[in-house]
Amino acid sequence: MFHRPLGTTSFTAFMNRTTATHTLLFANIGNRNINFQGKNFDRLSDDQKLLFGGSFKSFSQTLLSDFEQFAPDLSVTIVNQILEVLGSTYFDQVILFGSDQLVDNHAKTDQDTYWAGLIMAKLLVRQGYLREEQVKVLPVRCDISDNDGLLRYYRSQLKRFNSDYMYPNVCICDAGGSPQQKVALKLMAEFMVDSQKLEVLYVNAKTKTVEKVSQIEYRNIITAEQVRSLTAKGQYKAALSLRQVDDLTSLCTTRVLANRLLGMGYFLSIGNVEMYQKLLRSMKQKEREKYAFLVESPNQLSNTLAKAQFMNRAGQFDAAILSFAVFYEKYLAQLIQAHFGYDLVNNYHAESRRLRQEALERFPSLASESELESMAEMVFQVKIAQFIQEEPQATFINTLSNFIGGKSTENQKLLFINVIRNKIAHEGLIPDDSMMSKDLPYFAELIGAAGQLMQLPSENMFEKLNEAIALEV
Repeated sequence: MFHRPLGTTSFTAFMNRTTATHTLLFANIGNRNINFQGKNFDRLSDDQKLLFGGSFKSFSQTLLSDFEQFAPDLSVTIVNQILEVLGSTYFDQVILFGSDQLVDNHAKTDQDTYWAGLIMAKLLVRQGYLREEQVKVLPVRCDISDNDGLLRYYRSQLKRFNSDYMYPNVCICDAGGSPQQKVALKLMAEFMVDSQKLEVLYVNAKTKTVEKVSQIEYRNIITAEQVRSLTAKGQYKAALSLRQVDDLTSLCTTRVLANRLLGMGYFLSIGNVEMYQKLLRSMKQKEREKYAFLVESPNQLSNTLAKAQFMNRAGQFDAAILSFAVFYEKYLAQLIQAHFGYDLVNNYHAESRRLRQEALERFPSLASESELESMAEMVFQVKIAQFIQEEPQATFINTLSNFIGGKSTENQKLLFINVIRNKIAHEGLIPDDSMMSKDLPYFAELIGAAGQLMQLPSENMFEKLNEAIALEV
């Protein structure tokens, strides 16, 4: 008689799910999952082992070849105990993974368990634990000590079962198989199965109980590494989703500092200064002192430029170029309004038309420009801004003018920054390293000139924030 774990009111209730229709059990098969006359292969006498061919593989192949004769002396361990506790109808499918390695190493293949899995499937059906269609035995044909091969194998299997069963509940039997198999299956399940749908089960040999194996710290480690990877690419909202934060307004009341910091990164990156400030003020005084680089009122232009710098260093060139375009467009609009009175921020269409109409009268030297009326808007605004001779504005505007209009070097035509911005925004272009070095080699120089203009600190705001997040997750 097998009992539920101590300290639980109902193991079935504990395992019950409402978010998926199907529940699957995955189990790696080892050489202790079947017994002959009450003993596993390792505990058989030397004469018995020789009688069955001397290896576990030949032992299980012999038993399978004359299953009906040997069946009365055979029994299943571990997996049947889980089924006895949960009931024969709990699992829609039981999947047994048995090794059948395609490697030229008899010392390894002599321990293969695929045929033991086939025996287990027959016994579980014969003994009434499962119906025949409820159990599958799948061969693991890569080297069972090859971590990469095992990860690829279990990933493909979980992907297939997620598709076949519309993302089912998954239980993993934490017994059987090589240590590498156990780790690979659990690791891929952590990545590919929602935490609310995954359980790891262990059969306690002493107490004969089925227990849940805590995966909290295991999952925390994996989640932390994923969060670090996402924030390194500026994907703060994805990182928050990974930490199961759906209501972003709740970040102001959460006690988890890492989530607050992630939220600050997200709101900074989308320019929501109000929410950024709310999160900052919700932090304890000691926390604010600890992260002194977090400013109370970030300058919107400086913040946008810092994002462009960060994305460029992270290799997210499309986001970097779009952010930089937002920066120079807003900067030009503010500069023209401050010096010439045209409000391109709040009344763009009317003021832009008025500026073009009055340009020749107000700026006579533009008369020599051909096709002035059809000139691209950003090119036109740069030409207007060049009439401002004050520093440091003039240095940046003159640098920008070189690349808004494009220039030729050694017969190679560089892409205009505004042209590639439009290709990214409207055509879905995603620049890679090759395109950046070939067509936009000037981009780092341009961002650097903007950084000097805005007097950005040498340490990037987003990079500093990511370092803080990494310490907290």
